[in-house]
Amino acid sequence: MAPPADAIYAGRRALVTGGAGFIGSHVARRLTQLGATVTIVDALIPDCGGNLFNIADLRPAARLEIADLRDRAGRTNEYGLADW
Repeated sequence: MAPPADAIYAGRRALVTGGAGFIGSHVARRLTQLGATVTIVDALIPDCGGNLFNIADLRPAARLEIADLRDRAGRTNEYGLADW
């Protein structure tokens, strides 16, 4: 039998790209409910679905980084430190 999800994610670090969009915000919300430390990365590009309204209830439980992962200069090493 698999361990419960909260035992798997509690205390772990998760990175959710596109986390201000519809699907990403739901993933980030669930991970915070399970006890993960969540970093949301989203470029908030108009017409791509990212909206701060989608994650307004997640702050301060989740941290938001506004960045475009396609821009190498804008990436930080922190993105590689996530467990999930």
